[in-house]
Amino acid sequence: MESFANHADDAPAFDLAAQLRAAAATVPANLGGLAEAVLDPLGLGTVGGRKGETPAVDDAVFGAMHARFDGREGAFAYLLFVLLYFPCVATIGAIRRETGTAWAVFVASWTTGVAYYTATVFYQAATYAHHPHLSLFWIIGLSVLLAASVVGLRVWARRDGRDSTGSLAVSGASLKFIVLAEGQPPAAAGAAKFFTAADGQPLQREQLDLQRQAMTEHCTAADIVITTAQVFGKKAPLIMTKEMVAAMKGGSVVVDLAVEGGGNVEGVVPGKETTVQGVRIIGFENLPGRVPVHASQMYSRNLLNFILEYWDDDKKILELNLDDEIIQGCLVTHNHKIFSGTLKSILR
Repeated sequence: MESFANHADDAPAFDLAAQLRAAAATVPANLGGLAEAVLDPLGLGTVGGRKGETPAVDDAVFGAMHARFDGREGAFAYLLFVLLYFPCVATIGAIRRETGTAWAVFVASWTTGVAYYTATVFYQAATYAHHPHLSLFWIIGLSVLLAASVVGLRVWARRDGRDSTGSLAVSGASLKFIVLAEGQPPAAAGAAKFFTAADGQPLQREQLDLQRQAMTEHCTAADIVITTAQVFGKKAPLIMTKEMVAAMKGGSVVVDLAVEGGGNVEGVVPGKETTVQGVRIIGFENLPGRVPVHASQMYSRNLLNFILEYWDDDKKILELNLDDEIIQGCLVTHNHKIFSGTLKSILR
């Protein structure tokens, strides 16, 4: 009992100030470790691996990476980043030629960001046990950033890029929508059926002449004119007359995509390429069939968007709103009855 008392007397007294000084001395090292972990989420700055962990990979290359990075997780995360971070130079070059430098830079930046997100999330999930709070911070933070980027890009892609003058800038090119004056057309008998005013009423001959006169001014200044107007179940409307074609510059090209429905260009020959007063008129039938890969991609994308528009993900069914303008334009039959108004008028 006496020896215990003597041992207690010999023990140093607790010094609060000394303990606080010792704790404060560890703050810089702890902050340095935290900064290193935050700035290096992939563990790329760690050399030699964790203490007590020896490489367990037989492959020489991967074994060397395992030794230099933060264990197997860091090495594999680095490989993920390298494999995903940048498209091949040929791909970037093709994108730059087709869409411009801005899109090429965007694609390179986007793929690099996605690669960084994938590698970081993998590494943080694999090393979650070592620093759970930091891993959660990186996984949640990057996931929110990626989701916000996707939403922002979708909103930006669906914007109306036209300014107050009707111009549209696309990858450095300037596209302008031409609004033709239509006046106040009366509902007169014998008026044209296909060129209509904003209220759906047909235009009179005088107004059609004014429209064609304005179109002639723009067509004569163009090197290429592409017509696409078609009306389901009816002959394609005549858009370009012989006089309009003759007014164009020599060497100009007119592509009639509605030739199978009668053609939008006067004098077009279905299935052939002709020259009228120095202007080439292309009337190839089924022109999309000459680019089957891209046409199939566009068609499949249209079908996908159409289905997603009316797909109820909760009920797993297609919900067709018969009052919807799109449904009214494409639905043929419903409940064993003909629904399409156009088809009804043809069968009468």
